[in-house]
Amino acid sequence: MPVVKIAPSVLASDLGNLNYECQRMMDCGADWLHMDIMDGHFVPNIVMGAPVIQSVAKALPNIFMDCHMMVSEPLKWIKDIAAAGGKSYTFHLEATDDPLEVVRQIKAVGMHASVAINPGTPATEISDELAHAVDMILVMTVWPGAGGQKFIAECMPKVAELRARFADLDIEVDGGVGPKTIAACADAGANVIVAGTAVFNDAQPSSVIEYLRTQCEQAQARIREERERILRGRPDVEASGRPEPCRSRRMWPQVRAMSLMVALLLVAATSTVYTGSFASLSTPESTKKLRKEQGLPVDDEKDGTQGLNSSDAWLLPVFGSIVLVSLYLAFKYLDRETILLLVQVYFGLASVLVIPPVLLRLSRMALGENILTRWEKQALQCEWSAEWTCPKSKRSLAKMGFRLDRASMVLGAAVLGLVGVYVVTRHWMLSNVIAAFFAIQGIMLLQLDSFATGFILLGGLFLYDIFWVFGSSQFAGESVMVKVATNFDGPIKLVVPRNLCDAFVAVREHGWSALPAWKFSLLGLGDIVVPGVFVALALQFDQYMASTRHPAVSFDRYYYKFAKPYFRTCVLGYVAGLVMTMVVMHVFQAGQPALLYLSPSCSLSVVILAWWRGELQTLWHWVNPATKEEAKSTKQVAAADKKA
Repeated sequence: MPVVKIAPSVLASDLGNLNYECQRMMDCGADWLHMDIMDGHFVPNIVMGAPVIQSVAKALPNIFMDCHMMVSEPLKWIKDIAAAGGKSYTFHLEATDDPLEVVRQIKAVGMHASVAINPGTPATEISDELAHAVDMILVMTVWPGAGGQKFIAECMPKVAELRARFADLDIEVDGGVGPKTIAACADAGANVIVAGTAVFNDAQPSSVIEYLRTQCEQAQARIREERERILRGRPDVEASGRPEPCRSRRMWPQVRAMSLMVALLLVAATSTVYTGSFASLSTPESTKKLRKEQGLPVDDEKDGTQGLNSSDAWLLPVFGSIVLVSLYLAFKYLDRETILLLVQVYFGLASVLVIPPVLLRLSRMALGENILTRWEKQALQCEWSAEWTCPKSKRSLAKMGFRLDRASMVLGAAVLGLVGVYVVTRHWMLSNVIAAFFAIQGIMLLQLDSFATGFILLGGLFLYDIFWVFGSSQFAGESVMVKVATNFDGPIKLVVPRNLCDAFVAVREHGWSALPAWKFSLLGLGDIVVPGVFVALALQFDQYMASTRHPAVSFDRYYYKFAKPYFRTCVLGYVAGLVMTMVVMHVFQAGQPALLYLSPSCSLSVVILAWWRGELQTLWHWVNPATKEEAKSTKQVAAADKKA
């Protein structure tokens, strides 16, 4: 592969001390200087020109100036730049209909000829004939014309494609390149690195230049090593026939990074499921009966739970598919930024309604049932319901509502501030916090009426997940699920950086300015809420069994000191399924349908334990009392309406 070259972009320097700045960069280890020249036509700005190049060349005659010509007439300026002292002339493919003639005239005056392509120009526009004629290809990673733009990572596949086609050609990247983005550039195969503010604005530019160079050289070494292994035909054996002695050492950083990522995602997802399961508990029927008999107050707290029966479970994959396809089409044909703005507004408003009740429930779970009693003077209550009316029956489809009290209003104000910070910063940690609250609320409110319904739900969404992750590419040309998940920038997923170890090393060695761009692994809320609802059902079954065997007036929704064999086994099944998902995702470097592993692991864990304990019949025929109560209430309303 060609030699690594670092070319600081002079446009980011102190132009009032131009010659000094150029010399400073060369003293700090730069190989070239990148000179941006703009004519005000190809791009709106007018910058530099032949006189500036001549001034620098006169003061520093040995400097190699890489002249990036953002001009609408590249043929017009060739002789002027050559006479001024330019060494390399890079023209834009978009600015000419005859690039080969431009290359011929550049070389005729003794300069290196290079061609640049904008972010919107595909790599296939570079023909083999043109590539063999030029000395370098520049891939713009921002739109030309202004400094300080955000790095466009979607340009990296173009770099990789060009490197695969032209192994010995210089490939340059320009725009938003620095310590945070150099890894992506180096891994794609770029060897000429243009960096502006990342170098000139750093207190130690020599350290930044060395870091950029090291990253590229390490990437080149990895690529060469992989190529040699392929040529040898035995990836685990040296040419001498002996096993490679350092393979485990080279693999250790990858294993360490994957282990940290899996551990963080496991902790985040499992703690959310665990908390949501306990928050979903209600006071057992046996306790309510004892309290009524003894004249004690009965827990009549309305928590707005929505029971799910087998019919609902069959329909959920259908409704989920409709929503998923709608989002996919929206992202494909509508303006992404507008969609994301609407999403931010929706989740901002929803957070104010969802998070305070969850915080109130969690505070009671942690500190006691009566901890906030004096703050809960009701101020406003509103309920809304939707029902399906048939000639012989009436069935509830959805129930929603909210109540406001002093505690909710104080928490709502705090949540509004949290959401405001998230909307402004889009920080992944805040997104995770909000997403976790939504997941807990979902597990709290959605309650399965039986394990049969749970098995139907997990089985249906098992097929749903497989189809939309893998099968959808057959007719859509890409994975619909992956497309929506990666484009949807909102609190509907838990994300964990895969490159935490690399970030720690970069910050430790080069300071916070070297913090790399995050590369995330994600887990959708559906992969938390759906198995979480089933895990919560296992806990509710444990509570029912314990309260039936040992009824007591103190056995309310906040009493947790009872045996939980099914819950613990199901949690272990969830953890096992999640670990399997992460490992397969890392091995194949592709998004995985998590429910492919979570649905069987959760279902089988409960079934195997019930068979082992001889309680399979009991488990199969058990009906969740909380959903029975809701069904009874719905029937009473229907009867009253019919009578009226």
